[in-house]
Amino acid sequence: MTATAWDTSCPDWERRIRERDSLVPSLPLIVSEADRALRIFCRLRVPDVEGTPTYGELCDAWVLDIVRAVFGSYDPSIRRRMIREFFLLIPKKNGKSSIAAALMVTAAIMNRRPEAELLLIAPTKKIADIAYKQAAGIIRLDTELRKLFHPQTHQRTITHRVTGAALIIKAADTDVITGSKATFILVDETHVFAKKPKAADVFVEIRGALAARSEGFMIQITTQSKEPPAGVFKSELANARDVRDGKLKLPLLPILYELPRDLTVENGWKDPATWSMVNPNLGRSVDEAFLTDELTKAEREGASALALLASQHFNVEIGLGLRTDGWVGAEFWLKRADPSITLETLLERCEVATVGIDGGGRDDLYGICVLGRERETKNWLAWSFATCHEIVLERRKSIASTLRDFESAKELLILSDEVDDVPFAVEIIQRVKDAGILAQVGVDPAGIGELVDALAEIEVTQENKLLGGIRQGADMMNAIKTAERKLASGKLLHCGSGLFRWCVENVKIEPLATMIRATKVNAGDAKIDVAMALFDAVRPCRSTQSRSRSGPSTSVVASGCFEADRVGILDVFLGRASAPASRPRRAGPRADAGQFISLDDERLREFLSLGTMTPSGVSVTTEKAMKVPAVFRSVSLIAYSVGMLPLHLMEESTKKKAKAHPLFKLLHREPNNYQSAFDFRTLLQRWALTEGNGYAIVVRSPTDKRKILRLIPVNPKHMKPVQQKDWSVIYRHTPSDRGARDYDASEILHIRGMTDDGINGVSLVKQAADAIALAISADLAVGRLFKNGSFSNIYLAAPEGLSDEAFDRLRSDWDSYYSGADNAGRSPIFEEGVEPKSMAPSAKDAQSNETRGRQVEEIARIFGTPRPLLMMDDTSWGSGIDVLGQFFVRYGLNPWFEAWQQAISRTLLVDEDKDLFSPKFNPGGLLRGSMQQQGEFFAKALGAGGHQPWMHWDEVRDVFDLPVRERPENAMMGHNGGPPLNDN
Repeated sequence: MTATAWDTSCPDWERRIRERDSLVPSLPLIVSEADRALRIFCRLRVPDVEGTPTYGELCDAWVLDIVRAVFGSYDPSIRRRMIREFFLLIPKKNGKSSIAAALMVTAAIMNRRPEAELLLIAPTKKIADIAYKQAAGIIRLDTELRKLFHPQTHQRTITHRVTGAALIIKAADTDVITGSKATFILVDETHVFAKKPKAADVFVEIRGALAARSEGFMIQITTQSKEPPAGVFKSELANARDVRDGKLKLPLLPILYELPRDLTVENGWKDPATWSMVNPNLGRSVDEAFLTDELTKAEREGASALALLASQHFNVEIGLGLRTDGWVGAEFWLKRADPSITLETLLERCEVATVGIDGGGRDDLYGICVLGRERETKNWLAWSFATCHEIVLERRKSIASTLRDFESAKELLILSDEVDDVPFAVEIIQRVKDAGILAQVGVDPAGIGELVDALAEIEVTQENKLLGGIRQGADMMNAIKTAERKLASGKLLHCGSGLFRWCVENVKIEPLATMIRATKVNAGDAKIDVAMALFDAVRPCRSTQSRSRSGPSTSVVASGCFEADRVGILDVFLGRASAPASRPRRAGPRADAGQFISLDDERLREFLSLGTMTPSGVSVTTEKAMKVPAVFRSVSLIAYSVGMLPLHLMEESTKKKAKAHPLFKLLHREPNNYQSAFDFRTLLQRWALTEGNGYAIVVRSPTDKRKILRLIPVNPKHMKPVQQKDWSVIYRHTPSDRGARDYDASEILHIRGMTDDGINGVSLVKQAADAIALAISADLAVGRLFKNGSFSNIYLAAPEGLSDEAFDRLRSDWDSYYSGADNAGRSPIFEEGVEPKSMAPSAKDAQSNETRGRQVEEIARIFGTPRPLLMMDDTSWGSGIDVLGQFFVRYGLNPWFEAWQQAISRTLLVDEDKDLFSPKFNPGGLLRGSMQQQGEFFAKALGAGGHQPWMHWDEVRDVFDLPVRERPENAMMGHNGGPPLNDN
């Protein structure tokens, strides 16, 4: 039986929930295993129930269905488990911990692996102690199990005396959790465990262990999170739902006791008629009267208590509709999401815009909201962004995974603590201003000194009415009310970002004597900065008059203080290849080391690790790496070799060139209407080396899929392969001048380097980053020496000291007249007894020069290029150069030849042609030895010296690209110049 026969989806789950049917779909279980496990499970006694009944007597059918599914999915004949993961979402008081302990004891009994590790992860030490007590109690109540198992209370471990297998119970909040050796794992309360900083890594370890232990399983038993799902729990829950709904195929059985969507709106979960749908143990371990009392108390205590009750006892996901003290606008928020709203589309569609800024301390978010009025509809369009510093993740660990989710979604930029957040806000404001639609920037006046100074540099000031303060009080109350009315009427639309939604969810409205104010639900962890930025933008937008899209103001352009645009840091972070051409950049001298003169300064982008940061402190980008001669030479050697070698489509049966095939011309001569084959292959190969991937869009004939019209190279910075949930791969192309487009894998020729995941190639520039950075550093050091007048071979001694005036004159004269290579050789004049003293170059200086030479070898080693091919002639190579050239072809180029050949076969040939034709490089010219060696070789091939001939002279001439001799065809010559072999 194959795993494909095990469909764990349950598309009719809503009907099953409503009718109280089992949520375990029909599965082809291994009956012998399922029945044996069920007998064992049902025989176990429940230690914490009066009379210690068996689990078989106490458990309802839904529990027994789970037991059968868990253990009946293992096929002992092939030693493989068909379902490796189980996800049970169930409210509290449904016997979750008791069932978990019994499942793991059953697994310990059923286990066949010697020394196996069974791991039960509880959310807290208290619950871990309870789980151990439950498992140990099960064993204590059975005479045979007492003989079979050895409990060790101080270690919360139960060891099987025969197999040596150990059931270990750990606490997520105190114990070190790893999953690298466990065969059977049960995670109790995934939403709690997922908050651990390294939870994602542990899940990777667990799944890696299951791959090595084919009989293993992982069970997750959890309630809903007490707050909106985030991090690992969010992704695990999403996968489980997708598998249940048939959207995703995984060896995972989801059993999710949650209400259908229509029953969760308008607080439908409060209806007692729905309680048994999600509480399968209602009437057993769950008491309806208890739930009624808890609901009554929660309604008296307020929204927070209601939200907690709903999530823990009814599995209602915490979201926008569970709080009565929340902002009224939140009730309409989800309905007003418009994913088409980006900063670019907002600037294009709107006639006027305001920007709201809400900053704070280093442990806050720096919220930014652009609010525009659309020209045609007059709707308000809102786009948001935020930055924060790493210290936020350290100090607010409970929201660290949530913030990482927003970072992955490109909605939040997390900065190192040394980086200023103000420039990011300034860049966005500059972009709105350059679009000619900026009406005003609204900010909270508290603590904005740095922002005011930075905005003054781009002529956004209070004096010119482009900057205004929005204080808490009447101004903010009006903004809050205006925003909620616009949302309710559908006149305010937003970008739909998760960060925006999260901040809106966290807004709490407090009524005061004469007004209302917006504050946080939970001080510290519940961030509202982006929502507050929206309110800051709404206040000036209420009184804004339409402005024309006239571009940057005349004063800015006329001042001459801006030069041609570059890509801003925000563009790169958001995945845009380039910024709008109209956005200018402030010009000025380059700053000294460690200083940045503008947001577009290359070094700032490098500092933020858009390149590859190295231990030497130099960030390595492709552009900088290609300025290192050794890198440029290595890349050009390989790229030019791939570009210049003949690449033919060959017939498999005859080994002749398939010139009639439509692909032959594209590969050999003309891949598109603006490149030669040499240019095309050289470019893709260069990208494959420096970026890890080379891409070309395959343009096929609409009438004949066998015929390819063009191959269009695409910058790898604009292309990203994305693996779908069904394991297929699509290619997402995001050009700078239009929206993203997805391509099927058959539409993209992908030349990839060595890969970590089988999808994305690894950039050799990044692999060699440390060596390249040292080479750059050494070159910079030498350059500075020449700038400052080469090596300093003297120092100045002033036995009687120098007056301040003399010291200043000496420093000024030295910088003006004696510093720099242009001033080398000038004789200085000293005063007040200053004497020059000789100083020899230090060992450190000598080592610096040696380091420069060593980095060439390190770079060559990464790229696989021999030293002499990098023009390093410090050693006499002689005839060995031929051997090194052949070595380079075999071990440096052949892997790339094969990568090209297989990529072409896989993508460019249709299925019916793949067995008939194959692309083939001809590296023979690169592998030839010296002229003498070639002469000797071909002489023997033609039969000289008594050798059996195996080549025709026209074949030899073809190797050297010589034409066929114009004479009647002659067979191969006989031995020692004798008659032809076919002469009768």
